Amino acid sequence: MNLKEVLETINKVCDLKGDLTNKNFYSKVVNPLKKENCYLDSDSGATKGILFFKDLDVVIKIPFVGEGSCYGDDVEEFYGADGDWDYCRLEANLYNYAKEEKVEIFFAETKYITTIQDYPIYTQPIVQTFYNSNIHKSFDENNKDYIKIKDSLVKTSEIIAYNYGLESEWLFIAFKKYGFYMLKKFLTFLKDYDINDLHSENIGYKNNLPILLDYSGYNE
Repeated sequence: MNLKEVLETINKVCDLKGDLTNKNFYSKVVNPLKKENCYLDSDSGATKGILFFKDLDVVIKIPFVGEGSCYGDDVEEFYGADGDWDYCRLEANLYNYAKEEKVEIFFAETKYITTIQDYPIYTQPIVQTFYNSNIHKSFDENNKDYIKIKDSLVKTSEIIAYNYGLESEWLFIAFKKYGFYMLKKFLTFLKDYDINDLHSENIGYKNNLPILLDYSGYNE
């Protein structure tokens, strides 16, 4: 199936009417899709759901409207995202800001593509998450250059971006690929736009290059 056919399938079998949250994402979206041949896998966090499909080189991202079961039983409205709830739209806007600042190489592009049942739908290129990546699996932690600079890179991340989640290995690869000037420019961008929550599941690699795949952050 191509992207158009996948979107038609989502419209046909999924229920996007009303509030979509972490608590009902599987019953309203994932479970109906499991009966379709095009479906491959899914994932979700506090603010959005992710769908993987056969033959597609992008994932489908669907924003949630409430806090959901990740942080409690009550569904509370999000705030701090664009429109006060759409963290996918915030992510898409951040990518455009990154292009303006010429640091988009560090971000997988989140892009609005359509509306289904009055609900916004986004895509993003498929990225290998940090621990599942070939780079991490083959990375030599005894590399002398890495040992020499890893603590300094982490400290730089903490000082410039107030970011305590980025993995030292990921920072080292970014440093080796792009140099300290670009890494500092990227970290400054994170600080300026208050991008947080960059733990190992939200960073990864694409084409052997370090990249962020979930960078909308989260405002509690």
